[in-house]
Amino acid sequence: MAYNTGNAIGSTDARDLYDNAQNLDKAMNSTDPTWIDRFGVARPTFKGAESELNQKVGDAEAAATQALGYLNTMRATSYGPLAEDPTTDPLGNPCTAGDEYFNTTYNLLKRFDGSIWRVPDINTENLASGAGSSMVGYGEQTVEAALNERLPEIGNYAGLDAYTGDATAVMVYGVQNIFDGGAGVFRRTTDTPSAADGIYRQDALGRWWKRDFSGAYNVLWFGADRSGLTSSQAAFSAAFSAQRRTVYAPQGTYIVQSVDMPSFTRLTGDGYNSVIKSDGSANHVVVLDAAFHCQIDNVRISGNDTKTNLCGIYGNGAVWLVIDNVTVNGNGSHGIHLTDTGTVYSGSYLIQIRNLHSQANNGDGIRHQGISPESQSTTVRIDCSEFQSNGGNGATLWGASVSVSNNTFENNTGYGLCFDNGLSSGTLYSSYCMAAENNYFELNYAGHIHMRVGTYGTINSMRLVGNYFMANSGLLGVGYVPITVDNYSSSMNMVRQLQYESNTFAIVGTDLTTYADFGNALSASCVLRLFSGTHSTTTITTLVAKYTNIGYATVSYIKNLTLNGYWFAKGGSGITWSGQNKSDNVTVSGSATNFPVQIPLGSRINFVSVPVETDCANYTVNMYLKYRAYDTTGSFSNIFASATGSGSQLVKSQAIATIGPDGVDTAHGEWTLQVGVTWTTPGTYFYLGSPSVYYIDP
Repeated sequence: MAYNTGNAIGSTDARDLYDNAQNLDKAMNSTDPTWIDRFGVARPTFKGAESELNQKVGDAEAAATQALGYLNTMRATSYGPLAEDPTTDPLGNPCTAGDEYFNTTYNLLKRFDGSIWRVPDINTENLASGAGSSMVGYGEQTVEAALNERLPEIGNYAGLDAYTGDATAVMVYGVQNIFDGGAGVFRRTTDTPSAADGIYRQDALGRWWKRDFSGAYNVLWFGADRSGLTSSQAAFSAAFSAQRRTVYAPQGTYIVQSVDMPSFTRLTGDGYNSVIKSDGSANHVVVLDAAFHCQIDNVRISGNDTKTNLCGIYGNGAVWLVIDNVTVNGNGSHGIHLTDTGTVYSGSYLIQIRNLHSQANNGDGIRHQGISPESQSTTVRIDCSEFQSNGGNGATLWGASVSVSNNTFENNTGYGLCFDNGLSSGTLYSSYCMAAENNYFELNYAGHIHMRVGTYGTINSMRLVGNYFMANSGLLGVGYVPITVDNYSSSMNMVRQLQYESNTFAIVGTDLTTYADFGNALSASCVLRLFSGTHSTTTITTLVAKYTNIGYATVSYIKNLTLNGYWFAKGGSGITWSGQNKSDNVTVSGSATNFPVQIPLGSRINFVSVPVETDCANYTVNMYLKYRAYDTTGSFSNIFASATGSGSQLVKSQAIATIGPDGVDTAHGEWTLQVGVTWTTPGTYFYLGSPSVYYIDP
């Protein structure tokens, strides 16, 4: 029985206490799911709460199992972001058809088709479908839109200039007509150029139109005439009106006054048949005036041979210039002339020339010289080029770091290759690191290689290595000398550090008297190598002793000549060479023969010896060690030693005292060993071998 008094909570009524005790017993021990409290509200028993909790836990476990299944399925088919195609799914299982992942390298979704991963929305199959054109961009629209676009057709620039229609793009068929190469699509633009040209046009309503193009500026768009009948000067000037442009001249002949190239521009064409031809009214065909980073390639530049000062390419301060696969011919002056016109520190330098064909120019094939001494032309590379039938030299070059290799110099009226500073007076104007290697020379009428040193100039480091010299004595004469040097002063302008090695001479007809004559141009301190010079025997019936004049000594027949010791560096033990017979040695006259030597600072000279082969019974060998400071005209100071001999022997001098209290100043002076011979009754022959200077190191 329950009283159910309805008293408020907190009641101390004994009846309420009775009801509460009864209800607590039901809540704790009843197997019913609920009990009714004293206010008539159903409450869950412990048993009911336990049953409800078990149901919730069961539901949660089922949901978790289902969620895990969903997760595993998702992970197995959609892998998430990856940098490259996976070989298994994230669970390590083999990939299956339909699996997907997002490729972070290319920022696109990829799908596995059972064998390879593909881009599902843009693949070969889709591109080949009717919708493929809508997947590929074209300018600011798709290919589909461009194909469906019906452009109004206009005959020429004049028609576009008069246009008043509503189209945003038009097809123009030419500058003047359909045959002149000016065709193109023009679109309305918000650009506001300063004037109309081959890229921009302005219609009758003042609206601007711009040509669709990328890459080079075609001179035909600017009205060039490739028939060669009328001038294309205005077209080239308009095309080169700004820096950072590549101007393209398609196959044809273009008559111009002069093409001025600004910095950072390129002139290119279709090769030999893209001809830029002078009309003879200006001094030069292509001009680079203080122009940086320019390139000329795949064109022919043809001048006017009646205009004596006209050059094909003229560079006044051309820097970082590349010339490649270019022909220059028929110019009244030089094919190419690079200079500085006397402006200090504005020379043409950092020049790369390859595959150049410079032919039939009245002057030099190329002339590259600075006029002011301070504007030395530096770093010039010429290779794989041809200089042929020019009225001057094939090439005239001067500067620092000049390399000429793998070229052909043929049938030039002057020298094939001339290293020339262009000065006969003035301040010091020297060159450094010049080289001619592996070139071919034939029928250059003045000579094959010539070095010309102006007053006070020097050539510091010259390499003549591996060149092939062809000489036809029937056309050139037996007095022809392939290699020569002009020396304007015996004091300062000299050749230092000459490497003359492995050059080949082929003579057609009678053998020449001299192959190379360096005159008195070699400094006594010159570091000289004369290795392995050879002569072709295919066109020579008899080989006789030939002489190469190296200035301080005339040595014969460079075929097997080796000069060591003092020629190479400070220190060593004399000068030695070997030959096949007596004629390979130095034949002594009755006066003196000079040998340059170098002796370490502070050395004590012991004696000088020289081998002699003779049938003379009584002779005296006089040996002088001669010294003077570099680049002066002062006299030598002499240290004398002599020795007498009879017949063939090694003639050895008496001991020589230490040279000066501080020895020899090799850093500021030059030494020469002069050997002379006197005799009472000369024999039938007298050969002087290799002298040696013996000393004690400091």
